[in-house]
Amino acid sequence: MPLTDFSISNKQVLKFISYHKTSFDIGYIYPLDLFERFATINKLTMVECSCKVKQNIVYPMRFDISLFGSNYAQKFNHVMLFFQEINSRVGVNLNLEWLTTFFDRGFKFSAILGFNVAIDLRTELKDSRIKLLIGLNNQEYPEKVETALKSCGLESQQGIRTLLIHSSYLVIGFDLYLDGRYDSQLDITLKPDVLQNTEVHQYLLNLISASALRPVPLCNEFAVSFSQMSKDKAIYYDLKNLDDFSTGFSNCLRLSEVSKTIHSIYRSHSIATAMGVVVSDNEFRGDIIQNFNLKYRIYGRT
Repeated sequence: MPLTDFSISNKQVLKFISYHKTSFDIGYIYPLDLFERFATINKLTMVECSCKVKQNIVYPMRFDISLFGSNYAQKFNHVMLFFQEINSRVGVNLNLEWLTTFFDRGFKFSAILGFNVAIDLRTELKDSRIKLLIGLNNQEYPEKVETALKSCGLESQQGIRTLLIHSSYLVIGFDLYLDGRYDSQLDITLKPDVLQNTEVHQYLLNLISASALRPVPLCNEFAVSFSQMSKDKAIYYDLKNLDDFSTGFSNCLRLSEVSKTIHSIYRSHSIATAMGVVVSDNEFRGDIIQNFNLKYRIYGRT
């Protein structure tokens, strides 16, 4: 969740989303129309379009937006109204209890650093989900850090607390499936120079595959991601430069050929200004990475 302070025009937002929809032949699917409307009635600092690849099958109906401004209590109310609007359709059953429990009365919104809303859609309604992700200053709100750790079963892992001390910020995610299932996500975000710390470096080597650290010098930041539903960890790479994906990154990790096809769609029109890559730690056991996410973004500018 890279942070920025400048808003994007509605025209830019719709152009970027439209390019992705056209490039990957995305037609009408619920609730994409509601998401697009929500994106245009709120000021945004970032728009992300992404593709999830599983064994050469591309799932492109994935969008993420960052909300502009610092009145996060108001933003949370807007998001809840949006989620309730999605929930009003027959056959949709969002479980909002985890959200309302975490954002309890007296929640300290001043500790929030960023506020994202995302959708990950499938042709089967039950497999679609919406997401709320918050960037949290973990030094300012230890109680909620503990809640997030417990939700992912991490509260007893001492090494995790070492990472927290050195982390830039936490991202806490709330995944709400349209059939009522839900998942919790916790991303510990780190700067590349943290690898110079021997204790942190060694713990990361114990936590994830050594080869997962090879692309880190190409990144502005990277994150280790944990989930309530999955025992596998994921590594998120925020690349310094889009062109690094085709050169340095691909030399570090061998992704399947479909990654080149997706990347060429975005590089041919130079429409994105930044990108990220997500790879599950289990993928590093094989010769070729078959399952990954490619994320393309634009940011607001002065």
